[in-house]
Amino acid sequence: DIQHLPLIRGLVKETLRLFPVLPGNGRITQDDLVLAGYLIPKGTQLALCHYSTSMDDENFPSPLDFRPDRWVRKHSLDRLDNFGSI
Repeated sequence: DIQHLPLIRGLVKETLRLFPVLPGNGRITQDDLVLAGYLIPKGTQLALCHYSTSMDDENFPSPLDFRPDRWVRKHSLDRLDNFGSI
């Protein structure tokens, strides 16, 4: 029934955005990678802090506000970045 209750889904996603289960993730690059003009060589270990990315106001305007509706599509063609915090 969750597909018929978009605000409940948004409530869960917004709660996890503000209070992530894990502090972060790590990855090792499989190939050379250019990110924002910086070369990240193959084999580099990357660390991602969920809390800091979830508070980035570029991806989440008013990041300190609890707004489950930010995860709800307003129109059928809306695309939401379900992984905006990572």
